[in-house]
Amino acid sequence: MKSPTIASVLSLLTILLTSTASATYYYDTADVQQLVIAEAKRQNMDPSLALAIAKVESDFNPQALSHAGAKGVMQIMPRTAEQVFGVSRNRLFEPDINIELGVKFIKKLIARYDGRLDIALSHYNGGSRVKNKHGELSVIPATRHYVDKVLSSQKEFLHHDNRTLLASRVNQSDKSYIQGHTENSQAEPQLSGTHSDNPQIQTLRALRLHNITRNYKGKKAMRISRQTPPVEKSPSSQVSLNAKMAKVRQWESVYDN
Repeated sequence: MKSPTIASVLSLLTILLTSTASATYYYDTADVQQLVIAEAKRQNMDPSLALAIAKVESDFNPQALSHAGAKGVMQIMPRTAEQVFGVSRNRLFEPDINIELGVKFIKKLIARYDGRLDIALSHYNGGSRVKNKHGELSVIPATRHYVDKVLSSQKEFLHHDNRTLLASRVNQSDKSYIQGHTENSQAEPQLSGTHSDNPQIQTLRALRLHNITRNYKGKKAMRISRQTPPVEKSPSSQVSLNAKMAKVRQWESVYDN
């Protein structure tokens, strides 16, 4: 009875440890993208290029494995990891290690080919055949689609980054105006000193001016109504008052006698 019990416990521990290890190395796309950006900045490389390579190579999948044996986010070949960087092939599924090697490798290739990004990308994807026996450089035909795809993806990341920055600036420029109305602040928004060709901002300013003038006219009309002199009494009401005064005097004369 003891042996099966021990075996069952060991089997259960193995399953738990395996699942724990798997959970430790789980990364979603956003996590991987942040790792790529951070590593590119650390190595002083344009993050948009690193992101584009990771996108085209693996779609940010840390467990990606190509038919040729390339591994991880940046699709590093085991031979390149061991011979060029001295890193064990067994660590290539670790995202931080893989991304670090990928950024180092593309930087090394860009420097090797005097800034020729197309040649560096072609080598990254297809090997050193970018240089012929005469020393001439050219994109390997089989990698042309890959090179174009990376460069196109880089433009998309740059465009996305610029749109995010622009949206951030717009939100910051309109922040005081929006808060001034949503939070019922008594302070007037300071827009008079700024100029913008944005039609939405111009419309907001026009509405604000309309509301201010409308409220001003309403308050002015209220003040005028309060200052209006009382309405004069009609002759009939005056006769009635005189008759009442006459009766009062008549009663007073009785008590006087």
